[in-house]
Amino acid sequence: MPSSTLLPTGLIPLLIVLLSRQACSRFPGPLFVEPYMENITAVKGTDVLFTCRVANLGRNMVAFLRADDPPRLIAYDEKVFRQRHKYEVHPRVNNDHWVLKIKNVHERDIGGYMCQVNTEPMIVQVGYLTLQVPPQVDRNTASAVEVREGHNVTLACNAFGNPTPTVIWRRQDRGNMKIDGATGYGVSVSNGSELTLTKVSRLQMTEYVCVASNGILPDESWTVKLHITFPPTVTPQAVQVSAANGGFAILACNADAWPRPQFHWEKDGRTLPHIRSKYESHEEVGDSYGSVAKLKVSQLGYEDFGTYACVATNEQGSHSAVIDLVESIASDNRLPAVVLAEGSGDDNDLLAEPSEGEDDEDDEDSERRVIVDARTMRPPQISNEIAADEGVGHPVVDDSITRTNVLPSKDESSAAVSQRLLMNRAIIPLLLPALTLLYALSSSSSLQLNMRP
Repeated sequence: MPSSTLLPTGLIPLLIVLLSRQACSRFPGPLFVEPYMENITAVKGTDVLFTCRVANLGRNMVAFLRADDPPRLIAYDEKVFRQRHKYEVHPRVNNDHWVLKIKNVHERDIGGYMCQVNTEPMIVQVGYLTLQVPPQVDRNTASAVEVREGHNVTLACNAFGNPTPTVIWRRQDRGNMKIDGATGYGVSVSNGSELTLTKVSRLQMTEYVCVASNGILPDESWTVKLHITFPPTVTPQAVQVSAANGGFAILACNADAWPRPQFHWEKDGRTLPHIRSKYESHEEVGDSYGSVAKLKVSQLGYEDFGTYACVATNEQGSHSAVIDLVESIASDNRLPAVVLAEGSGDDNDLLAEPSEGEDDEDDEDSERRVIVDARTMRPPQISNEIAADEGVGHPVVDDSITRTNVLPSKDESSAAVSQRLLMNRAIIPLLLPALTLLYALSSSSSLQLNMRP
């Protein structure tokens, strides 16, 4: 009967350890294989994939964690434990690949991600996510800046992104920017997040645009409206306006000012009353700092003619311009002129001395006509006509001059009266030579009648 050999009790644990080591040498444990988990730079808003390759996994399991402090478990084996709308896990792709998908990456997703195998001790590899972030202008950037004319101002535009964006400034209208005073040099584009304008004038009052770019589309722009404050400057569209009594008149003035001014109208130093049937005013907005004020005066009477003032006021000051409203003059009240219809027709012929060789005596066979008329600018007509009933020549005077009203009528205004008096004063010297000639012709005709047999 064969005998059995009994091992000492102390040798049994040692044998187990040796057998385990032999088994491990025959079946190696899990390990990471190339290509290892890589760092990823992604564009904001896209999806990214972290791939972890593990050989000899056996019964071990793979987990993905966020490399925070402390680490946060995302998925274990095939199960996602947090933010299922954000993460997906694709296990055992090609038998040894585990893939973590992160959807719609944003700045909060930037950081490290760990692939961990639950061996003893654990084995871990880490990949880092960075983003290419398109430029974005800080939403605290001012959209409007106000400065007084003649002062300096700095416009700021802070932008962030990855890579760090560059910033340029330009005018909205693509014009030049005066960056060295009102008389200094101008540029169409200025580099840098700040734009400094010195000794600004109202001509620089416009919109300025900062554009941030870093090579990741889209670029972002931000518009800043620059308001330059200054007191009003008022100019009349016409210094004098004429209108007929009983009609209406429209007075208008232009004003440059910022802030936009308040308007009111005055007459002879007093603010016009609010009578809608009499006065109607309104304003029109022009360019960036220009305005137009208009006043319509209806049912004009004598008391409405005079000096009006267009007054514009803002917090920087006040300014006004005056407009004279006068009564229009009728077209038949023009100053008269003297014209000799016979001969050359030169107006001065009536007063000219006769040239040498000319006969000063009246020729009864010749026709003489002198025309003077205040309305048509001609003297009255005088002609020799043979009276059929008497057979003698009688001077006939045209009565047009007697129809000319040289005295003011009771219906005329004071302005028309003044104009007519001035006209009469001008007519009298011009009529004297004609009246003298008329008297001479009349005397000559009477003498001829007395001498007839």
